[in-house]
Amino acid sequence: MNAPASSESLLAVAPAVAPALASAPSAAPEPLLAPLPAPLLELRDLTVELPTPHGWVQPVREVSLTLEPGQTLGLVGESGSGKTMLALALVGLLPAGARRSGQAWLSSNNGAGRRDLLTLGERERIAI
Repeated sequence: MNAPASSESLLAVAPAVAPALASAPSAAPEPLLAPLPAPLLELRDLTVELPTPHGWVQPVREVSLTLEPGQTLGLVGESGSGKTMLALALVGLLPAGARRSGQAWLSSNNGAGRRDLLTLGERERIAI
């Protein structure tokens, strides 16, 4: 078993290494972190309101989430908790008279950039 190097032996080696380091070509420093890709799906304050004879109900209220590329997300909730209405809002298939607000950004890898699903027309949604 080798004994750990003493501080005197490390200092004795330092002058021999210093000239080699000084003459080494300096490379550009590598970035510490690569830029992060945009989230695949990003919801901000998504709300869905449905008209009823007694006023408006909100089956989806201010939902915010981020789904990164490669991630899987499961929506879990009781019957009537808004899971289907959330999905229908994203694909533009809400019942007649329904209102939606907030933002639903979808990123694509085909160069189209980020799109707000809530502002797309029917043809644009179909093209996705």
